[in-house]
Amino acid sequence: MISEYLTTFTRILLGILFAYSFTRKMTDVSSFAKSISGFGLFPKKFSMFLSIWVLVAELTITILFVVGNFILNLAFLLAIILLAVFSFALFLVIKQKKIVACNCFGANDKPVTSFDLVRNIGFILCALTGFFTATFKDNSTVV
Repeated sequence: MISEYLTTFTRILLGILFAYSFTRKMTDVSSFAKSISGFGLFPKKFSMFLSIWVLVAELTITILFVVGNFILNLAFLLAIILLAVFSFALFLVIKQKKIVACNCFGANDKPVTSFDLVRNIGFILCALTGFFTATFKDNSTVV
């Protein structure tokens, strides 16, 4: 019973998170592309492509969380992977002491801090919880 509540809670939380992130980034894609470029992890010429790729990934994850059923675990896995990639990028920026805006949830001037990394780790733990509770419960009750 508790696993069903945890699965539902994490599904709703992460679904809203990715929907919000997608919506905010869509309002200013060029700012998000600039942020990706500022991280300095990829050549500048790929920043727009990567920003669109991230938007497609976030929208896909949102849709998978909404649909649920047998693809719910896929939603959790993709969320874990995307959050891990984001976290790795944040870690590198923090380690290199770069001052760059995160734009994690849309355009802003707030630079990346260790809080952003800790927040992402929390979201990864949430997604892992959802994945395991969805995996190890009675599949007939998955919505």
